[in-house]
Amino acid sequence: MQQSLDGDLADIPSHYKLAGDFDETNGEQEALWRIGKSAFWVAELHIDGVEPTIVGCIGLDAYSNPDETTAELRRVVVSPNHQRQGIAIQLVNAAVTHGKSQGIQSIFLTTSSYQPAAIKMYQKLGWEVQSITEIPIRFGKIRVHKFHLDL
Repeated sequence: MQQSLDGDLADIPSHYKLAGDFDETNGEQEALWRIGKSAFWVAELHIDGVEPTIVGCIGLDAYSNPDETTAELRRVVVSPNHQRQGIAIQLVNAAVTHGKSQGIQSIFLTTSSYQPAAIKMYQKLGWEVQSITEIPIRFGKIRVHKFHLDL
């Protein structure tokens, strides 16, 4: 977890090569991001009269590997209180659609046996298991699943 916080999550705009401007047309300051092949999305829940709540996020990283036609799906997270509502599917579909529009031909991701619902979701969405690696941990093993999707 610390590696993630020190890595791409430490500076999302720089890592995902996002460029931001601010717009104040409604009297409120709103960030407008220009994105390229990589992108990062945040899902918000909006209820009238209540401050928006962040309920999920996802990143598409096209710059961390040398193949310009391949990207990695990263940081797929949905708040426990908002899971099983289709948010992760919408986020994944947004990333896939964006990847296609940017000339990405394939996307890969890595998840573990600790996320069985995520594994099931990726398989349902047509992702193929590329490999499963068992890694010994203190009290057993963890299986790391690498998935692949051709666009």
